[in-house]
Amino acid sequence: MKALYCEQRTQEWYEARCGRVTGSNIGAVMSMLKKGGKTRERWAYKVDVLTEQLTGEPVKHYVSPYMQKGIDDEPLAIREYERRSGEMVIPVGFVFHPTIEMAGCSPDGLIGDDRILEAKNLEASNHIAAILDGQVPSKYYDQIQFGLRCTERKGPGIYLLNCEEQPMRYRQFVIEVPRDEARIAEIDDGVRMFLGEVDRLRESLDQRCPLLPEELAEGVGELGLTEDDLAILDRARP
Repeated sequence: MKALYCEQRTQEWYEARCGRVTGSNIGAVMSMLKKGGKTRERWAYKVDVLTEQLTGEPVKHYVSPYMQKGIDDEPLAIREYERRSGEMVIPVGFVFHPTIEMAGCSPDGLIGDDRILEAKNLEASNHIAAILDGQVPSKYYDQIQFGLRCTERKGPGIYLLNCEEQPMRYRQFVIEVPRDEARIAEIDDGVRMFLGEVDRLRESLDQRCPLLPEELAEGVGELGLTEDDLAILDRARP
């Protein structure tokens, strides 16, 4: 397993995943309409990946207070899982796909030699509904399969439901997800196809935006700004 061991959501972590297909977005990569067409979510993610490859900077999206709470509660969920299971969860930053260069994932933790952990912190009523349903939503199922593929682990993947607002008895629920070789092969094919489409988007973009003549390109910095542009921006600062 080739991995970057760092704290997630740090600069180092963002740089490692920038421009790559990541596990949290596998649902978008694999999303297709019933008639076989591609979804708007898939198109938007292609544009995000292309943008990151062009700029070298991660695309930023709005994080709602509810989403931020889920992120903040993740360490609590993992500690409670360790307390209940008696097992240690090993943190990992970014794991690179073993055969697809521009892909990888960031599991919420590694357990033992064979398993990975994906924790989902839900709102109170959604948490109860998810427990009663007892199923792993398809996008999270694919995320876990992709995580097992990248980490080269046998599984199962641990799908952990957590809600800090629930009484302790109902606070956590675990679903074990066996490794699914057939689905992993489909996801690998889907990721390769997706990255090929990103490359073709780049070709289309280059056709629409030809190279600047040498006399115009001279003096243009990495962000595509000339010295005059930078001077205007500098004057506009308060």
